Amino acid sequence: MYFNSNYSYFMENHSTAILAWIKHGIHGMRCVHVDAHLDVGWVSNEAIRCVSHSRSDRLLGMERDCFLHTKEGGFDVSCWLSLALSSGMIRELVWVIPDELWFTDATVLQHMLAKEIGSINPDSLMQIGIQSNGRYHFVAYDVEIIVCRLDDLPTLAATEPVILDIDLDYFAKYRSSSSTGNWSLSWRNVEALVCRIGEKVPRVEILTIAASRHGGYLPESFYPYFDYFIEEVDDVVKNEVWDRNAISVDMGYRMYTKACGLLHRKRMHAAMTAVLSAIEVSDNEFGAYFYLLAVVSDALGQRSAAESAMEKAMSCNDMESAQVLNDFAGIHCRLGNLDYAVELQIQALSADLTESAIVSGNLMSLYCRRGDWESAQAMARVTLLRQPFNSEALVVIATAAQLRNDRQLAAQAWRDASQVTFDRKASARYLDRCSRLEKRML
Repeated sequence: MYFNSNYSYFMENHSTAILAWIKHGIHGMRCVHVDAHLDVGWVSNEAIRCVSHSRSDRLLGMERDCFLHTKEGGFDVSCWLSLALSSGMIRELVWVIPDELWFTDATVLQHMLAKEIGSINPDSLMQIGIQSNGRYHFVAYDVEIIVCRLDDLPTLAATEPVILDIDLDYFAKYRSSSSTGNWSLSWRNVEALVCRIGEKVPRVEILTIAASRHGGYLPESFYPYFDYFIEEVDDVVKNEVWDRNAISVDMGYRMYTKACGLLHRKRMHAAMTAVLSAIEVSDNEFGAYFYLLAVVSDALGQRSAAESAMEKAMSCNDMESAQVLNDFAGIHCRLGNLDYAVELQIQALSADLTESAIVSGNLMSLYCRRGDWESAQAMARVTLLRQPFNSEALVVIATAAQLRNDRQLAAQAWRDASQVTFDRKASARYLDRCSRLEKRML
């Protein structure tokens, strides 16, 4: 037995783990998150309320497939962990990252967190560079988060039950050195690595393991390497896995998820073949399929095909999600349809139940491209409410203020931007502009 756990769950989508944790009334526990990703993006307020009130029945209906987008709010594999952090389930999170993805420079980690984390203490983010015993520390959602490699994870006390959360993509790495790209195992002996995790975490209250096949994060060819412990876990939970996570046998959906994985690995031509096959063999027209076709066509520079696919996707039901509208706005911008891109981005902002800074930030950028600096500044302020350390928004405020000769506001915005950016050259440039304006005001 690799893990000494009281309860074990195996699932396809990692976001299902939150349902298992709610089921067992988890509160104030330490969690060891073994994953290539930190799934702490923006989440909807309604989803947070459901977790806080232990409404797993309501939450189940809000869990979104990692690629099938709808106009409903909720959560998915990119942000589910935020629900656990914001609701008090976890008092300390230890993110165990694969060795090949380690942040040797704290600035890289800062950039990633500033872009992805929904709620973080900016002061804490600025202090990430302080590393102790091979580990980074910061605070998000008022929870201490530790980032480390497995070798730097101290052996936990056998008296303390913890959550052990594993995504199988931890064990695989993608190499894109060639035009086609390829996958390889991170470790020659996966079983030995699994044993090391079990030794480091000797007492587990709940074990959750995610397959991550649909998202393209783990090739199915790797599955035999994990049979020896997946089967062990599955014996424990065979009657407890949610039916909605069963893998579809529909060939169209299989080809669609294959295309999603190929897109993730930037194999665009192969992704195009797969998504066209999905559309061809499906009896029904699914907006998600045409959405993916538009994204892939755009990536390949096939602008006309992308435009046609977007029109087809928007004619289907339930495709007016913030993510779809946001992505389509970007494509139309590249097509030169700037006014329509702005229109779509405004719709995306209205549909954005997660209050993401990405959507408001993209609308801000579109206003800048159109030369509408008043609207750009207004959207920059919205972005800062959602992400107070967004240096791009502060730059927009500074630029707009200078254009209307508001030197005091511009100087302050340049100074603020210099303090929150993690680009040293940009910080020096912003501070210089601030100094020049302050001298002119004397």
